[in-house]
Amino acid sequence: MTLRRLAGSGGLVARARTRSCWYGWRTILMNVTGAVLLWSAPLVPAANPVDAASESVEASAVDSPSLIAPLANRSLLLDGARAGARLVAVGERGHVLLSDDGGAQWRQVAVPTSATLTATFFVDERSGWAVGHDAVILHTSDGGETWELQYRDIELESPLLDVWFSDPAHGFAVGAYGLFLETRDAGATWERRQISEADAHFNSLFVAPDGTLYIAGEFGTLLKSSDSGVSWSAQETPYSASFFGGLALSQGDVLVFGLRGNAYRLRVESGEWQRLQTNTQSSLMAGWITADGQLILGGADGVMCEGDLAQASLAASRRADRGTIAAIVPIDGGGAVLLGAFGIDELRTEDDGRLKAGRRSAS
Repeated sequence: MTLRRLAGSGGLVARARTRSCWYGWRTILMNVTGAVLLWSAPLVPAANPVDAASESVEASAVDSPSLIAPLANRSLLLDGARAGARLVAVGERGHVLLSDDGGAQWRQVAVPTSATLTATFFVDERSGWAVGHDAVILHTSDGGETWELQYRDIELESPLLDVWFSDPAHGFAVGAYGLFLETRDAGATWERRQISEADAHFNSLFVAPDGTLYIAGEFGTLLKSSDSGVSWSAQETPYSASFFGGLALSQGDVLVFGLRGNAYRLRVESGEWQRLQTNTQSSLMAGWITADGQLILGGADGVMCEGDLAQASLAASRRADRGTIAAIVPIDGGGAVLLGAFGIDELRTEDDGRLKAGRRSAS
């Protein structure tokens, strides 16, 4: 959950509210030429927030189906998930791509919207959801081959930034300004709930092995639910800026990461926070723990921080193209697929056991 977290204004600067803010890290700003710009600072409110022309453009994006693009696998991709053996990636302009061979070859499928998609989640190999700008929610029941529009709310002016389901019927979608939606009927209906008095952006929703749910967000927000999302409590954190993602560790600890290279580990047993030395000032947006306990964090400007999870210091490096890393999706064989400004890349295990990024195929 980069190019992905730097997204969320509906593609129009004019829609920024009067409060300077991030829309998570998925805030994408489009300039007049249609180019995608990554922004590494708070949005500056526009003088004229909304006009009829901008609303028309946004309505068109939501209602218009995505276009099949020859280079979609080189476009801005913001999140990915596994649907059984299949890999699914989502991103700008409603792009949805599928791979059935571990990420070597990708093909784009049509969806009923061209709104930017910021996150996706599959509860099994067939049932999945994708969310994005204008509170769009898409659903698939055939592993991503076809998609239906379940929900949207252009007037809400809040993008959805993450989605998670506990089973094929019950799930949540979260987003900017404290947006929280819940369904108990597989998305046929969605109920909006207020789970926090603050209107902080909810950037990431993740679950611990014991079923405890967490939401990481703006203003150092970390919310916790131990009753399947019925109630939520705010957890004290040592950081007052944005968390863009989080990981629940096998021993019950929690790792959160975000703005300016900040990453913290909560030792649940003692309640103490430990700051990780990431050796970078670049914002962190994606995380993965390998089977052998290595922590990999990726983020802005192609930064990648790696190290043993048991250690408090990570080694930092950067991609040669400095392309922001939005998501890390594990694949069979110990490697992972990287998604971001560069489209799709692979993080593979070399003969010496080290992980190395590089394209395997230019499909």
